Amino acid sequence: ALPMRFERNRGQTDSRVEFLSQQPGSTLFLTRSEAVLSLVKGGGGVPLRTAVLRTRLVGASSDPRVEGVHQLPGSSNYLLGSRAKWRAGVPGYSAVRYHHPYPGIDLVYSGTQRRLEYDFDVAAHANPSVIELAVTGAKRIGIDGDGNLVMTTAAGDVVQHRPVAFQRLGGGRTRTVPARFVL
Repeated sequence: ALPMRFERNRGQTDSRVEFLSQQPGSTLFLTRSEAVLSLVKGGGGVPLRTAVLRTRLVGASSDPRVEGVHQLPGSSNYLLGSRAKWRAGVPGYSAVRYHHPYPGIDLVYSGTQRRLEYDFDVAAHANPSVIELAVTGAKRIGIDGDGNLVMTTAAGDVVQHRPVAFQRLGGGRTRTVPARFVL
């Protein structure tokens, strides 16, 4: 259950990318305005299938403050091409926080190896009904019988598990709040 590693972009990829996370078969690119999931399936004699899913927050700020949270030990080095293109000592984080893409609401990406999560941290009196996701790149999008969002791509299905929402109460207690995906 190792945490996902989100690396700050220090020139190792497109300049629009703030953070990236590389996993076997996928790379997640986080820009100020969208999350881009690049998928590759196959190889070893099996034809490669690729897909790119883009998720954007509808009506959100186009320029939220984005920061790495919980710096992980170690760093990454990219020593490809000429010395001028080398990137050494690239820090990694276990989460990435978008501050107030919607008023009073933060978005936090985190997860464990091969299981990405995103959480909306809604402040008291903020309106969670403004949260709306636009997804492009899927052949089909639907909600299964368990309430999971299933996006069918050329590289296979991507499943976002049914939302779990709760309210923090005093004394470390929580109360479950109903939540679901709506197409």
